[in-house]
Amino acid sequence: MLDGSKSDGQPTKKNEDVCEELVKVAVGFLFNGDFFDRYWTCHFLESNPEKDWDESTVQFEVRDILEGQGETQMRGLYVMDEKKSPWRQRRVLELLLFQRMMDRMRECTIPIIDDAKQFIRGADVKWKYLDFNTFRQVSGRCQAYQQMLQTVDQDLTENFAKIEQWLNRERERQTERPRWTFNDEMKYRGIISKLLVRNDHSIQDLRRSHASISTLSEDLAIKLETMRNNLDQRRADDIKRFTYVTVVFLPLAFATGIFSMSEAPAGQTLWRMVVTAVTALAATFILLLLSERLEAGVKHAKTKCREWIPTITFVWSIKKKREEGHGPEKVDNNEREEPERHSEQASEGCESRSPSNGDRRGSNMV
Repeated sequence: MLDGSKSDGQPTKKNEDVCEELVKVAVGFLFNGDFFDRYWTCHFLESNPEKDWDESTVQFEVRDILEGQGETQMRGLYVMDEKKSPWRQRRVLELLLFQRMMDRMRECTIPIIDDAKQFIRGADVKWKYLDFNTFRQVSGRCQAYQQMLQTVDQDLTENFAKIEQWLNRERERQTERPRWTFNDEMKYRGIISKLLVRNDHSIQDLRRSHASISTLSEDLAIKLETMRNNLDQRRADDIKRFTYVTVVFLPLAFATGIFSMSEAPAGQTLWRMVVTAVTALAATFILLLLSERLEAGVKHAKTKCREWIPTITFVWSIKKKREEGHGPEKVDNNEREEPERHSEQASEGCESRSPSNGDRRGSNMV
């Protein structure tokens, strides 16, 4: 039966001068035997191309893991438990091996982070004296470091998924758990608690390292973009300076044109030409000095025009509507005046006709 199997792969920097070359370190352990923890065999594997493994080295590493006789920080846990040999208990041994794996992961990650930070600090100094060749070199190294950090980030993400599985191992076993009596709990409860706390601290440290790697990758991208913008700005400034320098050669071109003439011009003509050249040169310098102010003035004028155009359009539309509104009123008034005139004429005709009728009636009556 398999129990507590765990493996991880973590890249390390093989050569300090070649940042993009990484070597993968793999660590894992496997319990094989009785699931109820009576008889079992533990297999612990570690692959590290940076180390030369021999029998003495392996023995030293094993003692360092089990008894804390090496440079490990767990040495203080065994001062009072040397006679008990706590590593013989399966629950203790798996915590020791897990701690070993966390230590190896952090030992491999910290140098990569420090190297990336050192590169960023060194690149800040180079960016002050940036040119195209420096930009090409630094840009290539930035991309190499970004690729390296992304690789480490992906491996750490995968390892954290395996760590979560390891932390939830007791829950996944449910009722089928290894043998662990109350006496065993009393004997090794102290060292198990210390190991659990130590494991938790190591996981938190590794998570902080993971966050640092993500931050460094983002910083490198920002630095590279800033460096590219600075290089473009310097090119624009160089073009501007070149434009200023070409102004100096305008009088030289004028003098070359004069000296290329077949005959020397008259004194008065030459004097007028000199005055014209000086005036043009002075006007050019003045325009160059006031170019920023003129540009700002033009932008301000454009802004004001954009603000005034809607107002002028609105006033003109209102005026046009008013003019269109007075036309029909005049027509209506004229039309109204004509019927009034016809009615007045009709009334006058009626008044003129009424006496004649009366006379006729009177004559008839007589």
